[in-house]
Amino acid sequence: PIIVKSLSAPYVYDVQIKSTNTIVDNKISANSVLQAYYNFNGSSDLSEVVWYEWTNGVSTKLAEGNLLNPAIVLRNMVISFIVTPYDGSIYGIPIESQILYIV
Repeated sequence: PIIVKSLSAPYVYDVQIKSTNTIVDNKISANSVLQAYYNFNGSSDLSEVVWYEWTNGVSTKLAEGNLLNPAIVLRNMVISFIVTPYDGSIYGIPIESQILYIV
């Protein structure tokens, strides 16, 4: 027998990079603590956050987790993160944050 069950995938919205330092026009000073911020809609938030650095349109993985270590937030970097919603059983659609320029 086959049982078909209607499952709703979790999702995130209001995805953005936040910091205790001021972000102006998507620019922030080097060595700032960056935090992945988003609102989660689902049962339990087990979402995956991956930070990327962009060079010439190519992304390189920097780290995983909601906070980015300030020691790797260096001048002239271009940084964003992608959050993949996950509730422990179902993955949602990955969403990318804005791009942040490190000055």
